[in-house]
Amino acid sequence: NNFWRNAMVAVAKPGDVVLFKTDSSANISAEDLNEDTVLDQPVPGAEFQVYAKDSDTPLTFTKENDGRYKLDTNSEVTNLPTDEYGQLIVTGLKDGGEYYFKEVKAPAGYELNAEPIAFTISNTEIRYVLAKNDLKATYTVTYEYEGEVPEGAPAVPGESTHSQGDKITVEEKPTFDGYTFTGWTVGISWWCGNHRRKRYNARRKRRARGNVAAKY
Repeated sequence: NNFWRNAMVAVAKPGDVVLFKTDSSANISAEDLNEDTVLDQPVPGAEFQVYAKDSDTPLTFTKENDGRYKLDTNSEVTNLPTDEYGQLIVTGLKDGGEYYFKEVKAPAGYELNAEPIAFTISNTEIRYVLAKNDLKATYTVTYEYEGEVPEGAPAVPGESTHSQGDKITVEEKPTFDGYTFTGWTVGISWWCGNHRRKRYNARRKRRARGNVAAKY
């Protein structure tokens, strides 16, 4: 219900800039944005910094009671998060000033989109900009024995799923009296799935494999 949503979230005013954050598969463009926009696939928890054009020093802000972030040179807050509706409103910037948003922290499960998003402030209009994130590729780690496995050999470790960039610790070598384990070797296979709006989310399957061999 848009009435109750609008009563709960920050409301932009002329001179403000509103950033909307959504999944890259969402069928929406920056030209579609306006004061009534409600994202079908909002991405909350993304953190952005705001810079003046040609500057590499982030501006600082204070969060107002109405939920907007206002320019404040006495503040130390530089990272501004999108809310549960994927929205971030910034106010107090100079009329006619040129600025850009830069994402500095992606939400869990998403890739960081570090592409700058430029905008120009107008005290007579609300500016709207759009940012999109790709989901991280995921992969599954499974263990299996190759070759002839002796009766009574320990069960292989269980399966686990991870996001791209996660650090994985390979399980300890199993022990079995009368045999020596040669160690896990890693193999990687890929497949594609989740065909959404002409876009594929690649998933990676990672298999850790080993052999059991008799002692000499």
